[in-house]
Order: sequence, then structure tokens, then C-alpha cells
Amino acid sequence: MEQITIQESNMTFGAYSQEDVFQIEKSKIYKELQDGGSSIKTVEFILLKKKKQNQNLLFVEAKTSTANYATPNTSEEKKKKQEEFIQEITQKWTDSIRIYCSLILKRIHSSELSEKLSTEEVVTGNFVPILVVKNGYKASLIPLRDLLLKKLEPARKIWNIQNILVLNEEQAREKHLLT
Repeated sequence: MEQITIQESNMTFGAYSQEDVFQIEKSKIYKELQDGGSSIKTVEFILLKKKKQNQNLLFVEAKTSTANYATPNTSEEKKKKQEEFIQEITQKWTDSIRIYCSLILKRIHSSELSEKLSTEEVVTGNFVPILVVKNGYKASLIPLRDLLLKKLEPARKIWNIQNILVLNEEQAREKHLLT
């Protein structure tokens, strides 16, 4: 199967087998769902990653930078921007999971999802939300992850999400997400 790379936030993700990737943000179904000014948001892409006998569905969002979440004394304006950022990322993850599951359950239809990603058994794997911040400082990523975990708690319970990852470019490269 053809290998693809994905360019997002000045980073190159991949190369991945095309059948393991659903570029949800660039999909026709997402554009159709957006008609009429819908406030649905999505991650960049969904990736099927197999590790030994486990399969993980990675819901990958990429950003160039983010606020420093390690600084406790921030202005009210910065706190508001931080909260908006947290809200945006969690909405992207949850909306993407909902769209993907709706496709699997055939509540909405699209031929863009590969046969490999269309099977119900894929949904039984782990859902892993991932945020890659190109210029993220390691000290800031842990508090950001903690805030995202807290905000995502209801969805984590519903979808049995065990963990989320918040990585900078170097860490994403170590996990073989980037070339």
C-alpha cells in the first residue's frame, strides 16, 4: 500500500500506510458536516498503530506553539486564552471520536475511510488522543496534559480512554510519529 506523509504545523508526520490513516480534517465528510456553519471541529488525522497484539487509534492534533502552562501567575487574559485552547483541543478530540464512530456504525456515510479502518474490531482498540506542539517546552507540557486530562474526563470515562499524550516535536519524533 502507498505510504503517505502529512504536513501540519510545520512538521511532517509519517510516513504511514495510506490504509492506516484517515485525514479527517481534510475529508469530504467533515466538509459536509461543516455546511451551515456547524461548530464541529476535528483533529488533523486518525492513525491506526499496532503494537504487538494491541491496536491503538491515535487522534492526532498538531499545533505550532501554545501558552506556557508551567507559569502559575498569569493574567486573567492569558488564563482565558489558555481555557479557550483547552476547550478547542478537547472538542477536536471528542468530535473526531464521534465522527469516526458514526462512520463505523454507518450513522453517516463516507467512502473515504479505508477498509482497514472501517471494521468494528478497530473500535475495540485503545483510543489515544495526542497533541503535538512543535515548539512545546517539556516543563509546560505536563501541566497542559493535566489540564487536558481533567477537561476530557467525561469523554475518557465514556470511551474508556486510558491516557492522552502531549508531546513536543522531539518527543513525537522519538515515538516515530514524525519523519
